[in-house]
Amino acid sequence: MNTKGSPESPSMRPWLGVNVLSEFAFCPRAGLVELEKSRLFSSEEDLEPRANFLLMPLYDLAVIDEEISFRVGAALFLIPLVITAAIATTVSYERFGLAASFLGVCFCFLLSGILFRTVRPLPTLLSTRAYAKARSAREPDPRKADGVKIDWWEMIHAGFRATHYDEPFKDHELRLTGNPWRVLERDGVKIPVFKKRFNDGPSGRNLFPQHYARIAAYCRVLESSLGCESPYGIILFAGSFEGVAVSPSTFQARAALSEAMAVAHSTVIMHDYEQLPPEKPPPSFCKLCPLGNPFESYSSTNENGYPPNVVSVVGIDGRSYHSVCGDRFQWVPLHEKAFEKGLIKGLRSVS
Repeated sequence: MNTKGSPESPSMRPWLGVNVLSEFAFCPRAGLVELEKSRLFSSEEDLEPRANFLLMPLYDLAVIDEEISFRVGAALFLIPLVITAAIATTVSYERFGLAASFLGVCFCFLLSGILFRTVRPLPTLLSTRAYAKARSAREPDPRKADGVKIDWWEMIHAGFRATHYDEPFKDHELRLTGNPWRVLERDGVKIPVFKKRFNDGPSGRNLFPQHYARIAAYCRVLESSLGCESPYGIILFAGSFEGVAVSPSTFQARAALSEAMAVAHSTVIMHDYEQLPPEKPPPSFCKLCPLGNPFESYSSTNENGYPPNVVSVVGIDGRSYHSVCGDRFQWVPLHEKAFEKGLIKGLRSVS
């Protein structure tokens, strides 16, 4: 007797994170990896990394102003110290020789390094502030938002307030849970925003079914949890303030969400009840997938909490490589880096 109940029963369907669901829309194997990771670490979304002011743009003008003020103040404090230390070191050298001035030289280098690290982000912060101030208020027409290009600061100037929620939103009918990177709010309207993974290839700014499914799911959980209006979402391109609006009511978005839900449920049922792995994806799916990107093997365990069944292959450089997807499903994904490293024999890379 099956004590778990019928796997087809709606009550037995697993709760899915929106991020996990979007991975199922891309590839069932990627979805299963993300689902198991979310079960292991109890986290639906990736944690937002600490901002690197040289590489990552900031999206909050108040934070930018605070950083500029702090760093300018720190620089004004450090500059006299550096000058004073340099003068004292020079005097010590002239009076007592090199040995006596050695500590002064070290202290000068230390202060100079701190000063350099303090002022180095200032040009980026100042240029970001100038860019943000130069934008004008603009927002998509909610009735015709799909595909409209938009800038983050245009939405802020249009009166939207960016909010980050700690707790995920839920839709009990679809058993979906998710928390977008930011929610733009104004007068009861809530716009989910997430950042598309960076890709410097030709498809870097193209949208695929997983992106439409993700926006549709975010709008759904916001409306279900808050009783608000969420007429569209925004996908920001990582490393920039530019993005595109996506309407959840278009056929493309509704079909992407429905297909992703069907693939996710069938994949989880096959795995949990029949212990069957998803079929191998088309080679083009693996070409740039981060889960199939090979990295060097240093030990017999992997970094994702799975048993140490590492599929390690020796490349043309004599080093051993494996990947997250390869370890999980015991194969060598057809990633472009796998071809470059000579991990796949007798096949050509997908163009």
